[in-house]
Amino acid sequence: MKRIDGTAVLHAAEARVTARTKQSSALFERSRQVLPGGVSSNIRYSAPHPIFIRDARGGRIRDVDGNEYVDCRLGFGPVLLGHAPEGITAAVTRAMTTGTVYALPHEGEVTLAEKIVAAVPGAEMTTFCSSGSEATLHAVRLARAYTGRMKIAKFEGGYHGIHDPVLVSVRYRPEAAGPVQAPRATVESPGIPDGAVADTVVLPYNDPAAFDLVAAHASELAAVIVEPVQGSAGSIPATPEFLAGLRAVTARHGIVLVFDEVITGFRLALGGAQEYYGVRADLAAFGKILGGGFPFGCLAGSRDLMRLLSVPDARAAGRAPVFYGGTFNGNPTSVAAAGATLDFLRDHPEIYPRLAERGDRIRREVAAAAGTAGLPLTALGVGSIFSVRFVPPPVASVRDLAGEDPALLQALFLLLLAEGVLGHSHHSFLSAAHGDEDIARIVQAYRSAFAEIAAVG
Repeated sequence: MKRIDGTAVLHAAEARVTARTKQSSALFERSRQVLPGGVSSNIRYSAPHPIFIRDARGGRIRDVDGNEYVDCRLGFGPVLLGHAPEGITAAVTRAMTTGTVYALPHEGEVTLAEKIVAAVPGAEMTTFCSSGSEATLHAVRLARAYTGRMKIAKFEGGYHGIHDPVLVSVRYRPEAAGPVQAPRATVESPGIPDGAVADTVVLPYNDPAAFDLVAAHASELAAVIVEPVQGSAGSIPATPEFLAGLRAVTARHGIVLVFDEVITGFRLALGGAQEYYGVRADLAAFGKILGGGFPFGCLAGSRDLMRLLSVPDARAAGRAPVFYGGTFNGNPTSVAAAGATLDFLRDHPEIYPRLAERGDRIRREVAAAAGTAGLPLTALGVGSIFSVRFVPPPVASVRDLAGEDPALLQALFLLLLAEGVLGHSHHSFLSAAHGDEDIARIVQAYRSAFAEIAAVG
């Protein structure tokens, strides 16, 4: 394989993007005066500057300079049906005419909960919040209350939102992470106190050594939380055998198994990863797709667990109720969007095999194009989730990405942008609004990017 100078490629890619995004550059200079880093979320920043969006429809998005892109970022995953789909837009418009938030229950919540319980394996009850981060936070608290244990376990490379106990070991730092058989917890941000992560055990992903660690900490563990497909790590899927083994060891020791389905929920299948893999969790956290592009999250699971969120049910069972609240929980606008999304997915089951076939095509043809260009590359993902990383296969965990040139990864993102494809360096997505022309354009953009990398490098 050819040795590539990632920094040289990155400089060339930045120059291409800068030349076509002058209005975005000007807006960025304005925004950085009033928004930290010029963005509302760290991950939205990219050098030389983020692009600023004017509008989006279907599978396409346009920036303020008028450049149109095939959108494979899709809001980091929520936009499964495309931007501004008619059914969701109509449902939300109707809901907004009756009020935006009540802080009281309404029939739409009941109807939506019935749809979720019908779709998700193992979901006997569900409750609503406003984001995936909130859903995983409530899952951890509920598991601790249910078991009476305080420690939780999560996996290297797993991202479960912004709360302190899980914002640990998302990135792999070889100098601090320790051996794979016993990873050390590394915090992802200043401001996280040692006490917040003292009860967080870190496990190796897709590695049976995790089962031994779970067993060793079993008397202290309330929950094990896992992404069936690790998004932030680069769209790394768990193997079915690994998830089945995790289910077995947690069940054996009375530990709550939490699937973080914020990315996989309703994307891999109507029943999410639990349906796709045939493995049932005790609790599942959802967000992104369920809201149809609106802020939404939910926690679903067994009645035995979920009843602790009910004050009268918990007290009737002789248990203390678990605090649960949120001003915008179950707001009618987001509930309407979620209901319309689930209705469409239920009535159009054919979108799942179609998206999976297109995702397979992208992974297959992009890997072949990299081979032709002489670049080391692994195409990752499953179904409509995909990414590429500049390391040779196989990639089973974030540790397998050690040694990858981050400059080369960022350069690829920018070169794709210059070719009219918006994605992300860690994970990209397909939507039901993408057609065959879009898939061909995505593949061709990768081919062109690889050719430029090989030429510059």
